[in-house]
Amino acid sequence: MWLQHPATDDALTDTVIAWVRTPDWTASRAYLDEHFAALLTDDAEAALEHLIDANPATAGLRDYLGLLQAARARGLEGAYAAHQQQLLTAHLTRMLDEWIGIRTWAASQNFATGHADELLHPGALAILDSLGGQDPGAHVLRVHRGLLAYATSAGFDAAYRLRADGSQLPASTTQPIQSCPPACAWPSPGYTADNLPTTLKRISSSLPRPCWQATPGGNE
Repeated sequence: MWLQHPATDDALTDTVIAWVRTPDWTASRAYLDEHFAALLTDDAEAALEHLIDANPATAGLRDYLGLLQAARARGLEGAYAAHQQQLLTAHLTRMLDEWIGIRTWAASQNFATGHADELLHPGALAILDSLGGQDPGAHVLRVHRGLLAYATSAGFDAAYRLRADGSQLPASTTQPIQSCPPACAWPSPGYTADNLPTTLKRISSSLPRPCWQATPGGNE
């Protein structure tokens, strides 16, 4: 787009920058709605592309470009709804990635209880279901999927108690996470501390950045 609009308008660029710097997503949408005549245009899209070229290290500008393009194509409501869903999915994926990568059950439980609001979000279980379908041999994913599924109804304390007891959960769910040297191995062949969970990390790396920002202004 910027090749068709090589010259930039300073006033329009200032408007674009003001939109990017809004303090939260509600304000971002309100600002875009208020300035739609100027911002939902080829010129504004080109101005944002110029900003990206001039600030290649500035995180988040490409996300705003995608958001602007989506707003032009689908309207503000659809664009912001999809954007918020992307942010949520990415954040939940990062939480799952960190949780599954923990090496001891005690630390795993502490993390899970400390992030229960996020891990017990329905989207988290849906992500594990999707990943399990893609990689049915991923034992560690199955273990954590079982814990999470039980925790959604009974809570993490109950889920980890059942895992420790072992009498009411599948055997795969009760196998220990081996963290003591020299093994430092995961309970499934082919996984190591360096590559687990590769499927989850691959999904996470493909998601838009910033994966989770409390405020859009954090992308400056």
